[in-house]
Amino acid sequence: MDRVRLKPWRDGDGEWLDALLDSDPDPIWLAQGHQLHGLDPEPPAWRRTLVAFDGDEPVGAASVAVNRVHATRLMCAVEVAPGHRRRGVGTALYRAVRALTPDGAVRPVSGKVRPGSPAEAFVAALGGRPYQRCECLRVDPSDPAVHRWCAGAQPPTGVRLTPLSRLTPERLAAAFVEQYRWVHRDWSPITSGSRLVEVAVDTVAEADSDRSTAAWVDGRLAATVWVFSGDAEVAPAGTAAVELIAETQRADEPDGVRILAAAVARSLSRMPAGHLVGFDGHVTDPHLTPVLASLPSVGTDPLLLVEMR
Repeated sequence: MDRVRLKPWRDGDGEWLDALLDSDPDPIWLAQGHQLHGLDPEPPAWRRTLVAFDGDEPVGAASVAVNRVHATRLMCAVEVAPGHRRRGVGTALYRAVRALTPDGAVRPVSGKVRPGSPAEAFVAALGGRPYQRCECLRVDPSDPAVHRWCAGAQPPTGVRLTPLSRLTPERLAAAFVEQYRWVHRDWSPITSGSRLVEVAVDTVAEADSDRSTAAWVDGRLAATVWVFSGDAEVAPAGTAAVELIAETQRADEPDGVRILAAAVARSLSRMPAGHLVGFDGHVTDPHLTPVLASLPSVGTDPLLLVEMR
């Protein structure tokens, strides 16, 4: 560490950033942690990035940023070039960015790691802990066992299933907000409703609304399944090319498990051939978790949401 110096991010630093990656980087890290680094943004956004140099060679980067939807924690990403790990560079970067805050208030920092990974060990060494777990169930919709499951997941009497494409963009965004708010209420509460609406508008615009499903009870929206097809041509081998977000619209939905299972079955039965489907959910989701426990799968790809205080 004697030769390593820490400096703020500057124009041009992005040219070498990919040299910090492993040869086969985790898609979640590539899309979220790795992309967190950059120049200080204009308010109201806030982010700070520090770069570690060994002589003139950049060997690491670390960032903290405000998530305006979940501002009770700061997002944090630390990465070090493969040939410079386990030398204290990551720890030095973390301690330096940990001291940076947008307003002087001390709050936890958070990130996402895979169970059993070096990243999890790094977090544990810094005194961090998981605060949520996502099993990330993977399903092959062409599997006959999945077909049988879908055929058996019939909606309760009086429940009607429709594609989400029948809703206006405004109603879609409102439905996403309604579901998202209660699902995160107990472990990562919403701190900006207006920002969540902005995120919802952008998110639902990317959904495959014909394959996505709405479940109705007496004219009331009771559950939603959001299908995001992504770009199957660039999905890494063995990963899910289609992602689903699914839950009821309120925590206390009567017969919520059966209603949600029927909605999930409708969407699964309309999946494109030849691609795995992944579920973006949390072990605390009260209706989705039992639905997935009964669904034939090809495995999981667990993810831990971790925090350091």
